[in-house]
Formats: sequence, structure tokens, C-alpha cells
Amino acid sequence: MLRSRSDCHRGLMTTAREPPRAMKVINVRAFVPGTRRAIMTRQLDGTVVKDRIDVGGLDTYYEVHGAGEPLMYLHGGFNTIEMLCEILPAAARQYRVDLPERQGQGRTPDRDGPITYQSMADDTIAFFEAVGLSAAHLVGFSDGAMVAIRVALQRPDLVRRLVLIGQYAQPGRMPALLRRTNGAVHT
Repeated sequence: MLRSRSDCHRGLMTTAREPPRAMKVINVRAFVPGTRRAIMTRQLDGTVVKDRIDVGGLDTYYEVHGAGEPLMYLHGGFNTIEMLCEILPAAARQYRVDLPERQGQGRTPDRDGPITYQSMADDTIAFFEAVGLSAAHLVGFSDGAMVAIRVALQRPDLVRRLVLIGQYAQPGRMPALLRRTNGAVHT
């Protein structure tokens, strides 16, 4: 059991960590034939899904916490989804929180070629499609925020609301399309 804030951030390094009380951890094992696509038939309150999915040839690790409106959280550069562990329980009480780990970060392997904001945005869009998510609130921290901006510009239909945390983009310099995406951005 995690006992302190520092334990929260070290959680990735230990395999002896027990799941939080009152949460059922499941591994989804229903796959579409010929792919590694997992099918989540339903999401229950308190259920945590931890799985991998093929996203355009990238074996992507992801978790889903909670139930409710979908919210996708994009972690900061060279971090893992554990960086959200202190606020995740509160978010999961109101939202179904999808947490994919990006290329070369956490439990998702690297692949040939550079890691760019564009490639990470393409992977995020492919993740939406792979898990069958038609739209979600998109929250990005640091590099995740820069990826979220690109996703919103390329596919505004996927983004219900856009929340950018700790990023260096300047709202006054963002393209007009991003500022008027159906209320998805508040500057």
C-alpha cells in the first residue's frame, strides 16, 4: 500500500504494490481476432483496467479508471501515468479517465524514428480510434498539453473540452480554429 507522496511516484518501480482498497483491478482479455485490440464491454465504478493495445503498430500501455464522461489525460514528457496518482481518485469519481502512455515513456516501448509532437498527436488520435472513443475531455500536462493542442487542431471532433496545464503555448498566438473549437478552449 502506498503510504506517502514519494511512494506515489515510486509506484512504477515496485511490483509488490497492492491495489488501492475498494478498487477491483481487472485485465481485459477479449480481443478482436487478428489484432491486439482489447474490447471493454462495460466500465464499472471503482474498476481499474490495465492493458495494452496496438496503436498503429505501437504496443501501447494504458489504464482506465472510474466511470462517467470520458476524460483522456496526457502525461508530461518522459513521465508515466503515475504522475497523476494524487489527483486520479478524485477525477475517477466523476469521469472515466483514459491514461495512455506515449512512445518510449513508461511501459510503452520506443520505436524507430524521432519522438515529435506530431507523432505523439497521431498516436493519440489512433488511441481514440483503437479503443472506440468517439470524443473526450482532453487534459494535457506539459508535453502532453502540446500534444493535446495538435490533437484539437487535427481532430476537433474528438475534443469536448481542452485543458492545458504547465505548457508554454501562448493563447493569443494559438490559431483561431483552436480558440473557437465549440467552447473547447477557454482563454
